[in-house]
Amino acid sequence: MMKTLTMSQETLSEYLLPYWVRLAELEDADLIGSLIRKAWAGIVAPEDPGHRLAGGKIKDRLERGGGFILERENVPIATLQFLPLDESPFIWELVGIAVIPEHRGQRMIDRLMESLEMHARSLKVRELRLAVRSDKQAPDLLKIFERYRYRVDLQVRSLNADPRSAPPIVMRKMLQY
Repeated sequence: MMKTLTMSQETLSEYLLPYWVRLAELEDADLIGSLIRKAWAGIVAPEDPGHRLAGGKIKDRLERGGGFILERENVPIATLQFLPLDESPFIWELVGIAVIPEHRGQRMIDRLMESLEMHARSLKVRELRLAVRSDKQAPDLLKIFERYRYRVDLQVRSLNADPRSAPPIVMRKMLQY
């Protein structure tokens, strides 16, 4: 006998809402900056340079690497960017990962990470890295990225870390082919 799943109308509507992950374009630089600032407000230390990311810096990131924007009903709600390491275009560091507050806890990051990995695999990227701030949010963030099989590596340093802040915790994931 088959069980029937039931959902409230509100839950069903939430589940069915259209989400779309797209590659960021250079014209998205200011939008990405505003998403990062909105997502990090009140959470990331005010002295963190992410609060002052301007379109030019983000445009540079997009030109050197790339990025993704997650939209819900055509409204941008999350972003991440990636940069290849100078010594190897097949190792990417993830930067500017941000989900605006009203969409946290809904696994929006899942959609971004899945898109990132598919894109990286299509380009034969061997390794993905990301840096987690060493602050009170670190344990929660580490757990989130451990879900995607990222592992802490104390031997690796972030190339994009703010030298005025405590060194971040670097996580990495080897992509298998």
